Amino acid sequence: MIADIVMSLDNVIAVAAAANGQLPLLILGLAISIPMIIAGAALIMMILDRIAILVWLGAHCWAGSEAPLIATDPAIGPRLHKLLDGDVSLNIDHHFIDIRVCEASPIRQRNR
Repeated sequence: MIADIVMSLDNVIAVAAAANGQLPLLILGLAISIPMIIAGAALIMMILDRIAILVWLGAHCWAGSEAPLIATDPAIGPRLHKLLDGDVSLNIDHHFIDIRVCEASPIRQRNR
């Protein structure tokens, strides 16, 4: 529901920019595009409900593309280093993500 609202708001802004101040064109563009977005979102949800593995594949693709960005972010990288108390190496393969801590961290020592 929230995604539908955000996509619709984005669509309203895009259609308003394309209409270039012409009100009839704006109304026609919104009347055509908003139902298409809602129907498309409903279709995607129906497909994801029937083929649940697609959710896991999407999460895998997202994690594979975002993990390097998060790990190398200047604001997050030092915090991860401090939290893990050691060097973190990130090995990204097409099939898995392997995160290794090079030094023993206090968190791991407490669990032993």
